[in-house]
Amino acid sequence: MSSSSPALAAHHPTAVSSGARVTTSAAESAVRAYWTPQRMQSALSGDQLLHQAKVAAHAPARTGASGSQAPTAPRKAVAAQAAAPRIGVAPRAYVLPYPYSFPWSTVGKVFFTDPATGYNYQCSGTAVTSHNLSTVDTAGHCVAAGGGRRFYTNWVFCAQYFYGCRAGYLWTARQLWTHYYWYYDGWFAYDYGAAVLNPNSSGYAVNVIGGAGWTYGQSYYQYFYAFGYPAAPPFDGGRLWYCPSPLYAFDHPSPGPTTLGITCNMTGGSSGGGWLITIGNTFGYVNGHNDYKYNNDVNHMYSPYYGSDWFAVFNAAQNA
Repeated sequence: MSSSSPALAAHHPTAVSSGARVTTSAAESAVRAYWTPQRMQSALSGDQLLHQAKVAAHAPARTGASGSQAPTAPRKAVAAQAAAPRIGVAPRAYVLPYPYSFPWSTVGKVFFTDPATGYNYQCSGTAVTSHNLSTVDTAGHCVAAGGGRRFYTNWVFCAQYFYGCRAGYLWTARQLWTHYYWYYDGWFAYDYGAAVLNPNSSGYAVNVIGGAGWTYGQSYYQYFYAFGYPAAPPFDGGRLWYCPSPLYAFDHPSPGPTTLGITCNMTGGSSGGGWLITIGNTFGYVNGHNDYKYNNDVNHMYSPYYGSDWFAVFNAAQNA
């Protein structure tokens, strides 16, 4: 990716964009060539482990708009189906040995480079139903350095990763988005991220792998399934895992809305992986993501609340 000054979107005053970057076939080919299997394996975990003291927080009153969009199944049916995720409350994550079934077929690994250091990192993300059929929901710290005022480069999304990227399932990003308060101030309450993908030889991402639904402004009290590719020990980053959990706690790590916590022991590398919930009788709506933990509490994971601030970032991306 070439460097570009961030642009504050005129119609989305809370959303900050990297600007269009990888828009030519030559630029795309360069990014694809960069991500050798060796670089993917050696990429560092893009985790956020807080060393500050946890601040007690109570359930705030919900205000603002709400909205939802149903999941989109892939155009081609998956040959075999895995069992539905189990329900249970446990600090440990469960592995999904078959990551190709919808809707968790929409989850993938994210790889990127920090241009300030040259280090490569890995996160997780979720392809979501979107106007451009090409939007990935992830954490802000998986697209930009919070408070560092820079976007990452060489950004790719590898769907249904299983100890390697399947042919035809890697997409490059042409544009990255995050929240103003993450980009300029590094506030975890606004650690939202989105990427707009280029179509690849298989087509638009949502047509190929499906798109998770999305919802915002919902009740805090959900039963979440957190998906991701944890890479820090005891995990190895090669397989998709999930944590089933009801809401565990509220937190207040920065100015802004209260964040939500669940019971989950996934580690770095899972950052940005979607928290899916059920609306009506349909499972598969993104309503949070793996975001940060405390160093003295490794069995709980937190996400910024998906309210109107999240939607401003996502909506800017899906219309880009």
